Amino acid sequence: MPTDAFDFISLSGTFGLIATGLLVVNLLLGVVLSTKFRTTPAWDRLRRSAAWQRVPLRVRAVSVYQFHNWTAYAALAVALVHPLLLLLDQKGRFSLLNIVAPFTGPHQRYVYTLGAVALYGLLVAVLTSTVVVRRWLSNRVWTWVHLVSYGAASLFLVHGLMADPLLLDRPVDFLDAEKLLSEAGIVLLVAAVVYRVRYRAAKRASEAAYPLRVVRVVRETETTRTFTLGVPERLRARFRYEPGQFVTLVVPGGDGLVKRSYSVTGAPESGAELSVAVKRLGPVSNRLVDTVREGDVLDVLPPQGSFFRDTGRVAPRYLFFAAGSGITPFLSITRSVLASRPGGRITLVYANRDERSVAFKSELDRLQQEYPDRFDVVHVLDAPGPGWAGRRGPLTPETLAGLVGELDPPAETEHYVCGPVGYIALVERVLLARGVPPEQVHAERFTFAPAALADDVVSTAEEPLDVGDAAAPTSAGAPRLTVHVGGTA
Repeated sequence: MPTDAFDFISLSGTFGLIATGLLVVNLLLGVVLSTKFRTTPAWDRLRRSAAWQRVPLRVRAVSVYQFHNWTAYAALAVALVHPLLLLLDQKGRFSLLNIVAPFTGPHQRYVYTLGAVALYGLLVAVLTSTVVVRRWLSNRVWTWVHLVSYGAASLFLVHGLMADPLLLDRPVDFLDAEKLLSEAGIVLLVAAVVYRVRYRAAKRASEAAYPLRVVRVVRETETTRTFTLGVPERLRARFRYEPGQFVTLVVPGGDGLVKRSYSVTGAPESGAELSVAVKRLGPVSNRLVDTVREGDVLDVLPPQGSFFRDTGRVAPRYLFFAAGSGITPFLSITRSVLASRPGGRITLVYANRDERSVAFKSELDRLQQEYPDRFDVVHVLDAPGPGWAGRRGPLTPETLAGLVGELDPPAETEHYVCGPVGYIALVERVLLARGVPPEQVHAERFTFAPAALADDVVSTAEEPLDVGDAAAPTSAGAPRLTVHVGGTA
């Protein structure tokens, strides 16, 4: 068949449309990555939804970052084929020179120049994102270079909107179906840029530290202190927080300043004061516990985090699982729910090593006395003293399952867990085994350990879980790395 008998021009236009679609998807994924949308409640609800759990594991294992890269490679490959097909159509009278220097082309030369420049820009963005090149660029340099992708995308979309698929020099029909994808892409690109600019502005504001004076220091245990910070009137709006959120302290450490995040323990209804709990678990936390006194000034970043979400029910039911310093976000949540939701009921399962390590015991006892029908605490201790009359640990899948069975929470109960990563994995496994929907199980992790998934918790009574100090080694002797993500350091 003669070469010019095949309609390579139309085929090239089809590849151009495919490249446009892939580019739009890639841009949206880029916005998701750059704005940390994956940390929002909406993303968490999607990840925990029943529909998402039915998706094959090999699909769920693909990260947004990987998919972002794949769509970029695919868009570049299709965009390269798009002009090369024009060379195969003799009627188009295109040569390789016209593609390399498109302003010399025979048709709509300025429009095709936009497409060629966009292709070069896309090539730069993709190449600088490869592993080989990325390791040679600093994060700052790569960020600025990567902004080329926005310019390339805009030029590519304008090219697709203005170019005639039949290489005819005629006015653009904006109602043509072939133009809809480019028009939609332009709208999405503008929305993405606006969203990213607003996000960056909000992020800069949230990363600015403000000096707050320590108005009170309370000794909770031998290793834990609560610092109450006064918030001046001009900063009230900036430091307004939701139950279960955390603030980040900026303190001297090493060769410069370091940031450590600590859960807010007070309730939003408490007024102009902001309370955080700090436990001795590392050099920074140790220094804060040992040296901070009333009258000192700490540099504090505004509240962040989305651990707790109000169900909207008139009488919500909650079952909280805390271990060690994991109690801190639950103090804020409990105080807020009891104060603002008259029908709300909470049961707290609080695991510790011994009596001395139970933080905020007097406050928990006070709340129980004040709300006897709405708040109940079940203490579980690994190694209590001889006079302890409560539950004794250590926790195993069997003992925890038995405890949850005794509590028998209603079907609409929301379950929250916070503490060492092994404790979280144990609780999640027991709850899911009882048929609790994944979207009703919420976790906030203070620590990280490899392979610490629910499926990795051994369901035998011979291997109990140590729920004491999160900084201590695991029962198997494996090292544990502590990171500071929305809670006590």
